[in-house]
Amino acid sequence: RVLLGKYVFHGLVVGAHVPEGEEKGWHQGPLPGMVDASVEGGGALLATLRTAGWAEVDVVRLEDFPGSCLLLKGLLAAGLRAGMVVMIINGQFPPPLQFATFQREDGQTLPPALYGCSLSFAVEMLRPYDFHLARFSGAYAAFVHGSRLSPEVGPSEPDEFACFRGSRVWGFVDALPIEAVREWFFAKDGAHAVWQRCWGNVSAAIAGPLLARCGQLSAAPDFLLHL
Repeated sequence: RVLLGKYVFHGLVVGAHVPEGEEKGWHQGPLPGMVDASVEGGGALLATLRTAGWAEVDVVRLEDFPGSCLLLKGLLAAGLRAGMVVMIINGQFPPPLQFATFQREDGQTLPPALYGCSLSFAVEMLRPYDFHLARFSGAYAAFVHGSRLSPEVGPSEPDEFACFRGSRVWGFVDALPIEAVREWFFAKDGAHAVWQRCWGNVSAAIAGPLLARCGQLSAAPDFLLHL
């Protein structure tokens, strides 16, 4: 909001409402459930945005919902041009865990603790499009395009481990308690062992609510998780 007001930037909001009273300068993108939250859905969305003259913006603001990061990847792959991406990060998954969720085809919702994607996933996803991590608070991350990166903004390749260590993150008692997050980040038995424990914790967090609601699990996982 401050950037748009101070520098007369133009921004695109995806997954949330434009702040009331601040409509000037923002373009209202789709809300969750109104778009196919996938790489392919991102390409289709850009075709609509291009028709409306919003294929090039200063700032993209991405909220967290299942499939949100894949939708952003599809937008960028299809040609969306932006100077900055501001997005909610799922702070439950520390580096080097790369985590992201899919949009469920059956309409069932995932636990909020599993929305969005991890910091490492976002860094790796945005790097091919020349976006560099500039700020990370634990909940939000700002990525600046290389064409607008300056020494005042920060280094072009910051240490994401150091960024995560200096941030503030919260756990979800009913899904992924902070003790699990702390165990993953400070584990001393190797990244692969951490990945195995994390996969089990996430699978259990998804399985419980789904079994309670519909009595069965989907055949395929609802998330990506890799190193």
